[in-house]
Amino acid sequence: MTLTVEKIDDKEVKKISFDDNHFAKTLFGVNGENIKLIGNELEIEAGIRGNLILLQGENEKTEKAGWLLEDLYSLIKSGCQISKND
Repeated sequence: MTLTVEKIDDKEVKKISFDDNHFAKTLFGVNGENIKLIGNELEIEAGIRGNLILLQGENEKTEKAGWLLEDLYSLIKSGCQISKND
């Protein structure tokens, strides 16, 4: 997992990329439902482009999203199953 930060239209956007597309797809959920849920819960914009997740919003909230995604990705890679209820 790699995190980069860019400025787009004067707004900071965190981009998280994943090294394994299979695990990333599991993390994203069907039609990106897991990423949408994280975005809604943390009140940030969260979207998917290929194997990238784009996060935009208050810095503290996007950092929380990044930590959560990193933890979930690690769990998935270790063989755990996740669902939107987790």
